[in-house]
Amino acid sequence: MVEILLFSARWCAPCKIVKQYLRERGIDFKEVDVEKNGELAKKYFVQSLPTIVVLENEVPIASIVGSDLSRLESVLREIHGC
Repeated sequence: MVEILLFSARWCAPCKIVKQYLRERGIDFKEVDVEKNGELAKKYFVQSLPTIVVLENEVPIASIVGSDLSRLESVLREIHGC
């Protein structure tokens, strides 16, 4: 099973862009506020926001740092086999 984690913070403007992008495309994701879930951010080595971590069977298979929507789209195509 594939799971998408979006590491963000309330004050992060680029995070809002990525979140909107995912919602508009109907992509299921879990938003992780790094200020409230610092341990989870450390677990996946999150150092910049936004960071998206793609998990397959709880194992990271991709990571996207920043709001590079073309890279995000490419990774989503790979995941969904399109």
